[in-house]
Amino acid sequence: MKKGDRVPVTIEKMSLHGGGVARVDGFVLFVDFAAPGDRLLVEVIEVKKNHGFARIVEVASASSERKDPPCPVFGECGGCNWQHLADERQIHWKQTLVQEALAKAGRTPQNFLPIVQSPQAFRYRNRIQLKKRGHEVGYFASGSHRLVPIKDCPLAEDALVPAISALASQAPRPQRDEDFETWEISLTSSHQPQIKPLNQRDLAFSQVNRFVNELLIKEVLAWADESKFDVFWDLYSGAGNFTFPMIARFPQSSGLGVELSSSSIQEAQTQTQRLRISPKKLEFYRSDVALFLKRRAPPEGSLILLDPPRAGLDESVVEALAHSRAQTLLYISCNPMSLARDLSRLETKAPGRWTLTRARLFDMFPQTDHVETLVELKR
Repeated sequence: MKKGDRVPVTIEKMSLHGGGVARVDGFVLFVDFAAPGDRLLVEVIEVKKNHGFARIVEVASASSERKDPPCPVFGECGGCNWQHLADERQIHWKQTLVQEALAKAGRTPQNFLPIVQSPQAFRYRNRIQLKKRGHEVGYFASGSHRLVPIKDCPLAEDALVPAISALASQAPRPQRDEDFETWEISLTSSHQPQIKPLNQRDLAFSQVNRFVNELLIKEVLAWADESKFDVFWDLYSGAGNFTFPMIARFPQSSGLGVELSSSSIQEAQTQTQRLRISPKKLEFYRSDVALFLKRRAPPEGSLILLDPPRAGLDESVVEALAHSRAQTLLYISCNPMSLARDLSRLETKAPGRWTLTRARLFDMFPQTDHVETLVELKR
């Protein structure tokens, strides 16, 4: 198998890479925008040692798992990659692929609960990041810096759509011709659109699907309610997405949030003051989580919330948690592969100490291969 080869394939399944999986004489090919059951002619575009990547040249026979994507730039834009899959099949493959990833790591939960679906399959994003050059606004094409202009994004909430045209009509900022401006369009707390330029210092994290985020918070609180704890720590707390609901639901407890982003910490501290929460009840620390855990250990019987970035937990964080005296770990992950790795490391470092009691997926990102996973571990 070499780059440029054209071969007929049948797609077997979807993958955590986002593409469909085909095999040619045992060699695995990942094919973007394919669906299980497709019979395709594909062209190999990249070859690795044990697998390769291919693009669709011709659809000989389309799968019944397909649907017509409503977005006119689907397949060109680098955003959605599963918009061609029927919604119910997206749900099926997300659940299946996460279960397979955990099983492969030897960390199958005692109870795998049904996935929580998004109330809205489209129009769910309360925030989008766009590239702008001159009066053209859009997303980069997949794997490139070529701008794909848009006038609408079917994932953006309705209130954001007029702001896309408004951004395009703005005069370009002075800069080199080859540069792109990066802008964010988001909803304010009063559900009004706001447009602002972005730079690396602005990139604090927050969930983009408020509908599923509310369901995720509700589930975290329900699981926490079944644990006995006086202290909870929210590691990778952001601006307090889980921290503030936790302190409101469990007023008898005290909480602590750790976050590296200075803008998120500032927002969290402002909210703490606005709600008149005593520092004895809730504190936020700006720190790398790994460094923080080298200075302080979780208290006996505490509950620990973990919501790390896609890379997952630093190995030193896993080490600290594995031998900690905490009672419950609630781990929220946006990357099944790093989640499976971290759960495997936890077992390796402290065999039999932590039981993976349950897991549940949340379809935070319909029309894409991304999914949130909540798992519970008990000591």
